[in-house]
Amino acid sequence: TDGVPIYPTPVVGMVGLLPKVERHVTPWFKSSGDLVVLLGRNREELGGSEYLKLAHGLVRGTPPWIDLRLERAVQQCCLKAIERGMIRSAHDISEGGLAVALVECCVGGPEKSLGVKIDLPETMRQDARLFGESQSRIIVSIKENDLNRLETIAEKEGVPIQVLGEVGGSRFIIQPLIQLAVDELKSVWSDGLERRLQ
Repeated sequence: TDGVPIYPTPVVGMVGLLPKVERHVTPWFKSSGDLVVLLGRNREELGGSEYLKLAHGLVRGTPPWIDLRLERAVQQCCLKAIERGMIRSAHDISEGGLAVALVECCVGGPEKSLGVKIDLPETMRQDARLFGESQSRIIVSIKENDLNRLETIAEKEGVPIQVLGEVGGSRFIIQPLIQLAVDELKSVWSDGLERRLQ
C-alpha cells in the first residue's frame, strides 16, 4: 500500500439453511403500488459515513451506535414477516444510508427497474436522514393490505415502524429533495466501476 494504512476490513462470512426456500426474499422492489416500510429507527448519525468522506473529505466522527436488543428485534420482526409470506423485498440499510439503499431497491433486480416516491418527515437534518448509516434498519416492501399484519408483528417485537412511501413509476423521488430518472441511476449503479477505470 506504499506505506499508507488501509481501512480495517473485518469480514464475517455466514452460511444458513432456508427451511422453505420458496420464502426467500430479494432486495429489489417487485410491484407498483407496494408500500415501502422502514423497520427500525433513523438517527442523526454521520460519523464514519461514506457521505462524510465523499462530500466533505472527512474520515472522522463517532461510528453509529448499536443497540443489540433492537438489532435482534428488527431481525426477528423481518424474519417472522417473511415466514408469513408478507414481505415482497427486504434490504438492510448500511453503507451510504437510506437514500443509497432505496436506490439499490429500485435498480438491483434483473427485471425492469421500478421507481419509488418517498416522503420523509423533517425530524432531523437532511443529510443525516438521507445518508446517515445508523444501525438496525431494514427497508421492506409489502402489499398495502398486509400493513396491519406487519404493524402487529413489529409491535409485538418492540420495533419502530414507519411507512415511507410507495413503489411505482420511472422516477426516484424523495420529497422534496431528490427527483431523478431510475434509468439514469441504474446506469450509474451498474457502470460505475467501468467508468472509474476509464
